[in-house]
Amino acid sequence: MASINRIGALLAAIFLALIVIAAWQGIQIYRAALNNQALAQIDALQPDSQTPPALLAAKANRYAQQNKLPLALRLYTQALSKAEGGLKQKIAYNLGTLYLREAD
Repeated sequence: MASINRIGALLAAIFLALIVIAAWQGIQIYRAALNNQALAQIDALQPDSQTPPALLAAKANRYAQQNKLPLALRLYTQALSKAEGGLKQKIAYNLGTLYLREAD
């Protein structure tokens, strides 16, 4: 009887863990959908302190394409301070390229 209770408790713990994982993945999908929506409307994006670094970089890239270099530099700098890993490297590269472009 004790082994049946242990198996039941183990199954309940596994089920609970699966629910937590599914909820976490749902939150990540929701955030990705919000970011994708913002990217689709990047011209209308008004960056603030809560804007993710990827969106700041996307807006900075749009400013660079429009030759609004001071605005692009400011947003790339903000994005660089928030970014991590590979994104941080890409932003640093873009920021350096923009500084060279501004020097011309």
